[in-house]
Amino acid sequence: MTKTLKIEHQTSYSYRTGLAYAVLQLRLSPVSTMGQEIEDWQCLIQGGKEEFTFTDQNGNLVKLITSDPDTNAFEIKVTGTVKVLDTNGVAGEIACSTPTWLFKNQTYLTDLGNLSTNFTSKCAGDVGSIAWLHSLSAEIKDKVRYKISETETNSSALDAVQKGLGVCQDHAHIFIGCCRSVGIPSRYVSGYLLLDEAEQQTAMHAWAEAFVPSLGWVGFDVSNGVSPDTKYVRIAQGRDYRDVAPVKGSIFGGLEEVMSVNLIVQQQ
Repeated sequence: MTKTLKIEHQTSYSYRTGLAYAVLQLRLSPVSTMGQEIEDWQCLIQGGKEEFTFTDQNGNLVKLITSDPDTNAFEIKVTGTVKVLDTNGVAGEIACSTPTWLFKNQTYLTDLGNLSTNFTSKCAGDVGSIAWLHSLSAEIKDKVRYKISETETNSSALDAVQKGLGVCQDHAHIFIGCCRSVGIPSRYVSGYLLLDEAEQQTAMHAWAEAFVPSLGWVGFDVSNGVSPDTKYVRIAQGRDYRDVAPVKGSIFGGLEEVMSVNLIVQQQ
């Protein structure tokens, strides 16, 4: 089973005064993998320019852009189509220079401390098995209710667990932290999700992957209680959100930044 998904994603920044300078890394370009084939993809910049493209240590395609002198607005627009195959959530091996064992190490955003046992102690099946991982996903979904505007991009898994509320980013971080607490390599994935009820969206999606020796990397979308299928397009993967942030870098000058996002995901 396959689907062809079309994505239009526009991020705009405006400032009351001109920018002195901005240099940004964009992780907004997918690559062809076991579960997806890129048919076409473009990244257009207004108010700045692309300097060069490189592949980072996690296998992500990164574009480095700089702003035009004294601009008070710039826009990043990515468009493309991707053919997605149903692999039952199995991503297999993705070429990168980061060793698998490094994904056993906690980060600030994933470390739950002793609270990880609140989830892992309730899981059924052998630790690290597919059944156990699905059980873990269900435990997190049950205990941390999905609710927007309760956490921020810099919120940690611990913040979300203590509130009992969060979004897909938080669910992914909690899943990763629990896996790492019992020695399972796990990582964060950013991407796009085709929704049943709406084409227009306000943000990208996130899920987690755990490493299963017999299969490679396997995805788990805690927020929706499923493994990624033909509704998912992966963009980037890393230790946590900070490794895959779609836009990050340094901005000098400019006052009163206003950011807007326009995202459409639809089936062709």
